[in-house]
Amino acid sequence: MTTSKHDPSFSDEEQKKFRRRQQKIRDAYRERLQKEEAVALSQFPDKIFVHYRNGERYIFVDPCWIQVDGRWGRAVLYRKEGGMDLYVRPLKEFFEKFTQAK
Repeated sequence: MTTSKHDPSFSDEEQKKFRRRQQKIRDAYRERLQKEEAVALSQFPDKIFVHYRNGERYIFVDPCWIQVDGRWGRAVLYRKEGGMDLYVRPLKEFFEKFTQAK
């Protein structure tokens, strides 16, 4: 028989153990996200990219998350040089369509 954290048959000690375990999981996840963020930011030293087809220049704004087909993944928030509109693309797609400006 499996029990949930809301089961009144859980002792106080079991509930505390459960909460500590959940906190460890959240902390590990947060640490992993921070490392991924640092890696993503290191990929954009210049922050100016050129679209492969139209040749227009775009400025990297920030790494972010996007949900595609029900799954969350890394993405890039960017804007056209001199423009105010923001755009977002999955990280892989961004690197397929843009090259770093020289």
